[in-house]
Amino acid sequence: MQTTFTPERLAESPSLQSVDDILRKCVHCGFCLTTCPTYLITHNELDSPRGRIWLIRDMFQEDTIHAETTFHLDRCTTCEACVTACPAGVEYDRLIDIARAHTNVHRQNKNMELLVWFLTAKWALRIGLLAGRAAQIALPGQQQGLIQSLLPRRLAHLVELLPHTVHTPSALTERSQLLLPYAFQDADATADAATEPAIAGKEKRLAESPSTSANSRGRNRDNQDNRDNRDDAIRGHVLLHTGCVQRQMWPQMNDAAATLLARTGYAVNIDASLECCGALAHHAGVETKAAAHRASCIDRVMNAVDGIGIRKVITASAGCGTHMKRYGTQVTESPADNEEGAEFVAAIVEDVTAFLKPEDLPVIPERRAVAQTIVLAYQSPCSLQHGQGIVDQPLALLKHAGFAVVELPEKKICCGSAGVYNITQPELAADLRARKLAAIDSVTPDAVASANVGCLVQLDRGGKQTPGTGDAPPIAHVVEWLNWACGGDVPQTARTLPQFHQSAGHLLNT
Repeated sequence: MQTTFTPERLAESPSLQSVDDILRKCVHCGFCLTTCPTYLITHNELDSPRGRIWLIRDMFQEDTIHAETTFHLDRCTTCEACVTACPAGVEYDRLIDIARAHTNVHRQNKNMELLVWFLTAKWALRIGLLAGRAAQIALPGQQQGLIQSLLPRRLAHLVELLPHTVHTPSALTERSQLLLPYAFQDADATADAATEPAIAGKEKRLAESPSTSANSRGRNRDNQDNRDNRDDAIRGHVLLHTGCVQRQMWPQMNDAAATLLARTGYAVNIDASLECCGALAHHAGVETKAAAHRASCIDRVMNAVDGIGIRKVITASAGCGTHMKRYGTQVTESPADNEEGAEFVAAIVEDVTAFLKPEDLPVIPERRAVAQTIVLAYQSPCSLQHGQGIVDQPLALLKHAGFAVVELPEKKICCGSAGVYNITQPELAADLRARKLAAIDSVTPDAVASANVGCLVQLDRGGKQTPGTGDAPPIAHVVEWLNWACGGDVPQTARTLPQFHQSAGHLLNT
């Protein structure tokens, strides 16, 4: 693509130089169109990556932001399927991020800032979930619809996304502690030795304060020295990022990830103050909030690296992992940004489905036999397959555990969750959700597995289906299915599956 930026303008702005470099790679081939979820819905060229690239070029060249430009940029899910499909290597993901940051600086969207605060502030989201669920229970459906019609559009659609069960905060992953590997339970362990990995009462010192003192770090190292024999058998120390939204809307995924990692021999460090990574704010274009979350996250991780010696940060939510892996490219000239720390953290973040290998899983033979009777559809999150390039690993893990795994048609197409997209663009998100649910139903699975909290919430039907078509297949995180196969509890959303009730109850932990 040709551009007309002057050398003087490019020299003044590094971000504009990046825009120019990316634009010049585009050859207008159109390979991106068939992978773009919004283009598949609207068939409007301006709702495709190629069309948005034209709009972005004109916006920067004319130095003018038109309403039409922001309208179509806002409708992008940032799923990055176009990046995977592009033969020219156009970094559309970077381009749309720069363009959105540019437009948001000029329009000062306070409503978006409020939305990000609500979703990432622990108790605000918790209270909202409880209030919304109470209203669902107390009011008949007709009255619920009337009240929703009186709410602002985005708030009304946020109410629609309420999970069918409001989960209590997790006792396992809601507080700072160290989970010892399953094989190394001792007198200090507080968990049930028959079903859970040990929680070391004397070792839950990960997050004493944002700035752990040299003395406390020395005590941590002394404690580890006193455990030489046991540590020889520990495969390594990892830090589990438990995030913000998943703590409230799907906490069982964090529990399953922590338990599964411990079952496979890892000492799992949990820092309750390591919360939002900044992905939601970044998706929404609220870059000041995204930068604050990023700085806090980097500080907590570096504290754990220095104080305990962890060498991997494990994420169970693919969107968080993708965002954290890009910390090194997001730093600015702000004094709050730690460039060295950002690059270091980005290099040690890994999704749990890529970190674990099939041979790591201590699958119980009796449970593998049950798993072989469960047809499990795998829904691949965009942030995992396009953002991190993780495609085959989750499938390999599920198949090793015995599940009869099937892939979906249109597996590269977004489900419509996309950060805050299902709140900010509810109509398009609803169309994409319906398209993905139709793809799921077309393979007639018993249940569904995914690997991102947004996808889980977006596609959860609570066991309900269109009248006359039977019950909807339950959905749970990949690690929930794997943890059950290795001795953990049945996924909370899947307890009604007949395969679990037709088998020996003592093997199922229902």
